Amino acid sequence: MSSAGPDAFNDPSIQGSAYDQAAQVRAPRRWRRRVRHAVGEVLLRWFVWVVPPLYYALLWLINASCTIDDELQEPLRRARARHDRAVALLWHQEVFTVAFNNRGLHGHTLASTGSFGRVITALLEYCNFVVFRGGSSKGKRRRRKVLPAMIRHMRDTPEVIYGITVDGSHGPAFRMKQGGIAIARSCRAPLYVVRWSYSRRLTFDTWDRTVLPLPFGKLKGLCVGPYWIAPDSSMEELERFTRHMEEELLECCYRAERAVGVERPECSSMAPEGWEPRWRIGQLGRKFGPHDLDPDNPPPWAWTPALTAEAAARRPRRGP
Repeated sequence: MSSAGPDAFNDPSIQGSAYDQAAQVRAPRRWRRRVRHAVGEVLLRWFVWVVPPLYYALLWLINASCTIDDELQEPLRRARARHDRAVALLWHQEVFTVAFNNRGLHGHTLASTGSFGRVITALLEYCNFVVFRGGSSKGKRRRRKVLPAMIRHMRDTPEVIYGITVDGSHGPAFRMKQGGIAIARSCRAPLYVVRWSYSRRLTFDTWDRTVLPLPFGKLKGLCVGPYWIAPDSSMEELERFTRHMEEELLECCYRAERAVGVERPECSSMAPEGWEPRWRIGQLGRKFGPHDLDPDNPPPWAWTPALTAEAAARRPRRGP
């Protein structure tokens, strides 16, 4: 057993790369396994050190060669300025490009606690993200529940934009889970559906149809919202809202893909049976509630920076 330290698995204050530094790992008893474990740890640390700058350089070169139409970042910045928080929903298909393309937003997101999650965390932090750890391990005993910590973080921290892959981390692809919506409901935050689409790319035969962009194409960023879910909404209403947001994210993805010339977007071919785009030409979004898609008309219970300052003032001070 490694030397005593904080119980990183159960301590929600330990996130990002600090989780890997604090987590206790039981060393194998047999010497051969010890050797394999040591070699694996050296290789993993090498990947954590090398991958982020290589990834950044690769995406910088690809994007520099592309024609970019960015309608994604500014709506999220305005939402953050007005409400001190926002939740952006996206498909896991974008997992390779999302860190670089959204680096200017200084977003907050989620990565797994495993070895691959360790590399992804380093990459995300290199691109200005705050990273929470947990949620992807298949075994229930090893799953680190992080949703309460993410809710507390948004409530206590100013200017938070969460980016949540709503069908991650094991699918099914293009089917929305409720985690991101649950955060928005608890924090009274606006929700947005977002998509970055490349005209030239390789699409891998993975469960999420991961995209690797190629240079000299078109890049389209699209953001649609805000959408609102009331903090006192019933489970039935939450389920209906989730299905509506799934439709909206599929529509957003389809619209962005078609804008760069993709003829058969995976979000359409892998959507639920019978799905077809319903947005009219020139339309961006369909309302669920009366305040949706109108940034200047938020619901009366929506959070604002003034409420954040008031909550901070009420918070008891810690000792010297």
